[in-house]
Amino acid sequence: MKSKISLILKFIITISIILSGLVVMTNWRLYGIHIFGLNISAEQVNMFVDSSGSYLFLAFSAIVILIVWGVWVGKRAIANRKEK
Repeated sequence: MKSKISLILKFIITISIILSGLVVMTNWRLYGIHIFGLNISAEQVNMFVDSSGSYLFLAFSAIVILIVWGVWVGKRAIANRKEK
């Protein structure tokens, strides 16, 4: 039962982080980037995102999946090796 709950929690965390990344990227495309005094207009963001935006989002998604699943799966694999 505990493993099913952790599996469902992993799915929820992964999907929520990927969707929040998509929302942030869409927000940057509409309004530009304004972080810590860095002001990049929406036109400049769209020039970059149009050429490599889908690859950027795919890379972000892959990193999220590797972190959420790889770290937890890796810890479980290391624990199983120590038991044997």
